[in-house]
Amino acid sequence: MAWKYGNVVLKVNKAWKDDDNTQHPRQWVRWSADRKSAMGVSWEDDTVLGAFDDFYYYGWNSDGDALLPKPLAGLKSNKVTEAKQTSASLLSQTDWYVTRKTEANTAIPAEITAYRIAVRTNYTSLKTAINNASNIDELIACYET
Repeated sequence: MAWKYGNVVLKVNKAWKDDDNTQHPRQWVRWSADRKSAMGVSWEDDTVLGAFDDFYYYGWNSDGDALLPKPLAGLKSNKVTEAKQTSASLLSQTDWYVTRKTEANTAIPAEITAYRIAVRTNYTSLKTAINNASNIDELIACYET
């Protein structure tokens, strides 16, 4: 948000010159709205740019018409690591069945085995999709259902 004269941003309590080279006092901010308007001074709100996912983008470019993407290789590496950690966390909840099978030869219930296979299969599929993504839109699509 700023006071402007044409394309020039005016600073509060600082004198300024117009196009005719007329010097205006530093108290210009005290002028009435009508006088400011007559002198070509206007208030301009900041441009509100759309929301973006700061995992994938640094922010908007200076023109505000395009997002600045983060490097794809780093994003893919982070997503694979995240998927691996999630899978490990999910598997850790049933690791005790595997330990019990190893130590006491107690059978692992079929639904636990199926669950563990599904977690590993989903991790492999997601990792492949992440690694095959050739741009950020394709990487984002890996997480859409």
